[in-house]
Amino acid sequence: MKICIFFSTLNTLGGGNVVLERMIEISKKRGDFVTLITNEPTNWEGLNRYYANGFPKPDRDLHALPVNVNIFGIYLRILQPLHPSMQKDCDLYINAHGDFMPFPVDVTYLHYPTFSMTSEQFMDVKYNKSLFWKAYFIPYQKIQEAIAGHFKNSGIILTNSKFSQDAIKRHLGKESFVIHPPVDVSDFIPASKNEEREDKVITCGRYSPEKNYEFVLRVASLLPEIKFEIIGSAKEKVSYQYYSKLVKMKEEMNLKNVSLLKDLPRKEQVERYSRAKVYFHAMRGEHFGIAPVEGMAAGLIPVVHKIGGPWTDIVDYGKYGFGYESLEDAKRAIEKAINNYEKMKDSVVERSQYFSSDRFDRKFSIVLEAFEKNK
Repeated sequence: MKICIFFSTLNTLGGGNVVLERMIEISKKRGDFVTLITNEPTNWEGLNRYYANGFPKPDRDLHALPVNVNIFGIYLRILQPLHPSMQKDCDLYINAHGDFMPFPVDVTYLHYPTFSMTSEQFMDVKYNKSLFWKAYFIPYQKIQEAIAGHFKNSGIILTNSKFSQDAIKRHLGKESFVIHPPVDVSDFIPASKNEEREDKVITCGRYSPEKNYEFVLRVASLLPEIKFEIIGSAKEKVSYQYYSKLVKMKEEMNLKNVSLLKDLPRKEQVERYSRAKVYFHAMRGEHFGIAPVEGMAAGLIPVVHKIGGPWTDIVDYGKYGFGYESLEDAKRAIEKAINNYEKMKDSVVERSQYFSSDRFDRKFSIVLEAFEKNK
């Protein structure tokens, strides 16, 4: 088959890139001709430096704009299908970024209905925080609602978790199928073998306000005998500003048990995981959450908020970890995780492998085969 895949940009790293990487890889292994359509030209050299085995390159690489544009990112996604060569070239059209476009597609991998986020009380998004961001977001929201209403019966919707599936049903009135994002845990599994552990808590992810790392510091202040390490990327300007804010907050709170670590090599990150007992996920309303799965693969007991995919899909409502809703809840959950470490460790490591790339590959291949038979 000739497959066209729409994606926003590969020049910013994120969980969506992991899904796209497997989609391209699976399609090419099948012998399909893959066209990738992005907002802007991809920096393939930089992308391949980040991925140890390289990022699979499509057979054809198209972009809606000739240069990289760092503004109006959410609006640029609707430009992709306007490229003249995209209208009749493919047997199968896949929207891998999930925002609705003015073009009917066969498959949409909808991470979460973005246009609904400002109406969700549990979502702490920047678009609710100032008049500027509200003015920026509202036109996009109206455009998305209009397009979704027109095209929502076009093709099937895949999503990343039961949490997102519920939101899609609630806001679109449409059924969707869960295919969890692929998580490559091969780097982390060896760390699970280490038995010399301390009472230490790890949190990991880029330094970004939605990660809610201030909450980690507040929880750490209630558990002074337990070490906390936040590991994240702070290379971008906004990330570094947030990192600096946390450093100042840590100093003001006089937290001796917290380390704020930035831009660590993967090897050092895994080594630090191997000496800890708990992975603490502070973000509320996370759609899925690759980082908690990586932590589990390294032998860490997950503690996650009870609103979000980490609770509904990864921890399975408390079967493979602990949940919390408040500051005191989080404190108690971390204490329980440490006290039950030996009893839970093996099942948590095993659970992490449920979200393997192989499982994603099998499910996505079934989708492709089904469409191929009906063409």
